[in-house]
Amino acid sequence: MPLLKPIPVTDETRIGDFVFGYFLIRITCPCGHEREPRGEFVRRIIGIDTTFRDLRRRLRCHKCGGRDATVNVFRLPR
Repeated sequence: MPLLKPIPVTDETRIGDFVFGYFLIRITCPCGHEREPRGEFVRRIIGIDTTFRDLRRRLRCHKCGGRDATVNVFRLPR
């Protein structure tokens, strides 16, 4: 797979805008732990109306307990 570049998103962008298309949401903690939430998890747990700002405030790493994760969105090749 080619190297994917993150697409810019604002803090007010809703996470639901990227759940149903050809996008990958990757959450990365400075400790190296990564998560890629998928459609059903985002709909039921996070909520599709949640903004990226609110998501960053809510996140806590399951590995180290840190709260300073980075959220990136990537456009997947079709």
